Amino acid sequence: MLLEFKVSNYLSFRDETVFSLLPAKGCKQHPDHLLVSPPVEKIKALPMAVCFGANASGKSNLFKAMMFCRDLVLTGRSQDLPIGRRCFKLEPGRKDQVSSFEWRFKHEGWLFSYGLSCTETLISEEWLYGSQGGGKLARLFQRETQPDGTTELTFAANVKLLGQSKEFLTFVAQGTRPNQPFLTEAEGRNVPLAALALRWFRNKLLFLTPDSHALNLPFAAQENPAEFLRFLISADTGVSCFSTRTRPETVSFEQEFAALPPTARAQLSDTLGRIDSPQISFLGSPGGSMRYYLKDTDDPHLLRRVDLIFQHQRNQTAEFLEHEESRGTQRLLHLIPALLDVCNQGRILFIDELDTSLHPLLSKHLLTTFLAIRQPDACGQLMVNTHETSLLDLEVLRSDEIHFFEKDNQGASHVTSLASYNTRSDLRIDKGYLHGRFGAIPYLGNPIQILEAEA
Repeated sequence: MLLEFKVSNYLSFRDETVFSLLPAKGCKQHPDHLLVSPPVEKIKALPMAVCFGANASGKSNLFKAMMFCRDLVLTGRSQDLPIGRRCFKLEPGRKDQVSSFEWRFKHEGWLFSYGLSCTETLISEEWLYGSQGGGKLARLFQRETQPDGTTELTFAANVKLLGQSKEFLTFVAQGTRPNQPFLTEAEGRNVPLAALALRWFRNKLLFLTPDSHALNLPFAAQENPAEFLRFLISADTGVSCFSTRTRPETVSFEQEFAALPPTARAQLSDTLGRIDSPQISFLGSPGGSMRYYLKDTDDPHLLRRVDLIFQHQRNQTAEFLEHEESRGTQRLLHLIPALLDVCNQGRILFIDELDTSLHPLLSKHLLTTFLAIRQPDACGQLMVNTHETSLLDLEVLRSDEIHFFEKDNQGASHVTSLASYNTRSDLRIDKGYLHGRFGAIPYLGNPIQILEAEA
């Protein structure tokens, strides 16, 4: 369960920016929304955040900052490779300053605070604080690395909390490259508490862009057919039933992907041989949709094509493949597995540009459906970026679940919650927003004046 994320000097975030999923003091709306995760029951969190703002205001950059930090922790960096951080470019000297990221989250009975500061070549500082059962956060480790690569690591007073001896942890720290997170290295060296914290990044965070595809769509649909179909029917897609169909004939990898350049085909073939799962998918069929396969049990380079077939209520005999459905239906198809994961498995889903290819009523329907069917004990959370103002509805959302993104005159992004404004209970938030009451809208020029200036 995510409680808070901080970022500074990354993309459009010049100064430290705090994105909070903690309930605002004094906000009494929709108390049933609040998440409580035993045994840390005194800490409550919000299940949803809906982000608004003009184009290029920083909404997507927040998700990019989260994805960058998550990927850095999960994959680390090879020796001599740059870290790849993207500093705030609009102020001289920012490239010489660190970019910082910090997460506060709850996972498997622990409350954690993990963060790091980095330049392009090294992680200058990294820390992990934790508390089991909701007590005060205590330092588990803190690492400081100098430009010459010299590292100093400070451990918890009770180092046994980490599950390894101080001598072993010091040895691991000395072997950690300057551009590698210690958390990543410690997890690889079987340090139990580091592995626990890192599992949250690996198993709980899920990001979807407007072009994201569910890699296991037909298989996920078959695992939860009733829930999947309910989503499609309630969204008025016209779909009345669906099925998965495995083609009887096998095709060789070489035949199926003969159009790929030889180098790309060789890399893909190597990847295919290393995938344990019999279910695989590739992007590249008509319209940019996915192709799904089952590997042969004896030869992983022999494949059987798997199709997702849809029937519509207007004609039960006609069959439609995925790429024959509308763009909106395809977008919904690839959102459903992730939404079900959030509701049932307690994952944290970030959807960039929720309203892409979706009707405004459908965007709102997805949010209300999530709130209605989520399992409270699972503590799943949904965060979306959108321009759809019909979601600015206090009948659906709490004021602290609505966030506005805006850039200042220097091009730096700032985030403000609706809960920080003094608003009347009868105010139409959507109209107030479009009239500029909360900022975070584009200030558009007069096209006539622009044409006159060019004349």
